[in-house]
Amino acid sequence: MSPHIQSLLRDLAEGRKPDIHDLASWLVRQEIDYDEWAAVAEGLCKAYGLRDEAELAEYIKKPVFLKQSTYVDDFLPLLKDIGLTGWLADYVNHTCELKAPTAFHFANGLAIISAALRRQVFIDQGYYQVWPAVQVMNVGPSGRTGKSTASEYAVHLALGEAGEAQSLFNLLPDEGSGEALKTELSQLSRKQGEATGLLYVSEMATFMGKQEYNATLIQTLTDLFDSRLEKRRRTGARGNERMKNIAVAAIFNTNEEWAIEAIPSSAFGGGFFGRLLPFYQHDTDRGSARPKPPFPPTELVAGLTRLRFIKGPAVLTAEAETWYDARYKELERGWPEDERLLPFWERVSVHLLRVGMLLSISQNLGQRDSVRIEAAHLEQADGVLRWILRYLPRLYSFLGVTAFGAEHARIFRAIQRKGGTISDGDLGRLMSRRMPRRALEEHLGDMIKNGLVERVKLAPWEGKYGWKLLRKMEDLS
Repeated sequence: MSPHIQSLLRDLAEGRKPDIHDLASWLVRQEIDYDEWAAVAEGLCKAYGLRDEAELAEYIKKPVFLKQSTYVDDFLPLLKDIGLTGWLADYVNHTCELKAPTAFHFANGLAIISAALRRQVFIDQGYYQVWPAVQVMNVGPSGRTGKSTASEYAVHLALGEAGEAQSLFNLLPDEGSGEALKTELSQLSRKQGEATGLLYVSEMATFMGKQEYNATLIQTLTDLFDSRLEKRRRTGARGNERMKNIAVAAIFNTNEEWAIEAIPSSAFGGGFFGRLLPFYQHDTDRGSARPKPPFPPTELVAGLTRLRFIKGPAVLTAEAETWYDARYKELERGWPEDERLLPFWERVSVHLLRVGMLLSISQNLGQRDSVRIEAAHLEQADGVLRWILRYLPRLYSFLGVTAFGAEHARIFRAIQRKGGTISDGDLGRLMSRRMPRRALEEHLGDMIKNGLVERVKLAPWEGKYGWKLLRKMEDLS
């Protein structure tokens, strides 16, 4: 509660009362927490001898309530708990004044390192190899979480005007069809002997929209993300095209609503989402009006240029092997009850190795002919993956839902943005461009039956009645 409001309540309690009409004008200009208004209204009614808030409403207009966010950054404390050091820790610190949540900056930095490593290092698993290329997906409300600004900064830092840094990796085209992407990779393969690069997509839905020519894009990306040694394709104009030494890292950004409306349903199942590392945040507590990095990016860029000298196998220490074997058995025995998590869960063991390798390199950029992966690196990777798994049910509540469920999600978010309670009139105005009143009432009736919302009586200045959330967003699906 602000000092001004506290002072007012003390004055009222001690019998010092300003003219109620003057007080009404003053209160309208104050920012009062929604949860604090009950105490303020009680003090006003007692001081001025009013029966209840209904009578108070005849004198005092509805205050401007502060927006209350339930967001808590639990990713930065995680990084401290797992003892993250090295390039990634420096990058997270460097971006501390950018608006995007900590998790998005970590994800972008991870993808940048993996792209710069191309196919220079690998973990030999006998029947297959684990390569560095990682694909991350930042999901959060548009504008509010600053996804694109953060990702563009990461890409610019790596491919900006820093001389040598320009050749760190290839920036792949983010427009056109899957065939255009494969053609680009085939040309890179001919010129450089490898088909590697970073696919940066500022809005995932525009890249994976439901256009007819994108019908097979999901399958194409799923195939490319496996970092195959070689792939041939037949084309009408060029005959046979060949891609070899494939390694495609990716940074995808999207918001919940576009993910529902524009990304094809085939993207939500099968192996595609299992290959992504999705980082979901519904809000942020970072950012400043005039953001300024705590230190210049020079050292960060210099660190990235050192990645070109790291080559050869990445080897687990004996302690790391023991830890990984035990964790692998746990994953095999502990399948999640939520079947939507299975595509990701089935690949957690591979993600552990890949992220552990990247964390080892981030911590020690001086490694050359081989990379040493210690148990601590795998434990750090496990901490990050466990964090992702905690948010997956909430994220999947937006993805792959039916059209009817998508409207539920929109109504839910409209109420959530108002602090969990909204007047019926305000909700009707917010949803009027999406659905007629009759459809809104149908959705609300269904949400009441499912225990998602309830109809509540509001204070007179808010309207006769409104809607209050009863469940979490992940309960929608």
